[in-house]
Amino acid sequence: MPPKVTVKSTFDFKLMARRAPKITALGINGVADILRDDMKGGVARGQDIRGGKLEPLEPSTVRSKRRKGSPTARKPLLDTGRMIGAGAQRGRTGIFVKIRANAKRLSAMITVPQNRQLIGTVHNEGDGQPMRRFFYIIGIDKVTRPRAKMDKVLNLTTQKIARSARK
Repeated sequence: MPPKVTVKSTFDFKLMARRAPKITALGINGVADILRDDMKGGVARGQDIRGGKLEPLEPSTVRSKRRKGSPTARKPLLDTGRMIGAGAQRGRTGIFVKIRANAKRLSAMITVPQNRQLIGTVHNEGDGQPMRRFFYIIGIDKVTRPRAKMDKVLNLTTQKIARSARK
């Protein structure tokens, strides 16, 4: 015989169903922000998405960057700031959350500016150049570095959904 279950709270599941999409969207946007910040921070530290050191630049690239007056001539992916950006979202510089989740569309999209997408792909995938994986590809890459932060956001989201329907 199964053990008795005692319920100490009453839930309105119709209310939960109405509130869950909005709360879930907030959680998805929180995860998108964590991934964006992790990718930017990784490049700033000289790490790829797996935590390894980014492939060093060729000497000819370093010389070219120095001639142009780059203060970060030896650092991969850091020069003008257009690839990873300084944090501005509205100006679409660097990695940004292009599409944010809402109650009707429970997905978000992180990208780089359109004028950086081709060169971003070359850096991320190698494509005849040294591979410098700075951008997560969902479904391919296992997200490990920001995992604890993401898990916390998702756990809090689940708790908020449960609390939203408590009578």
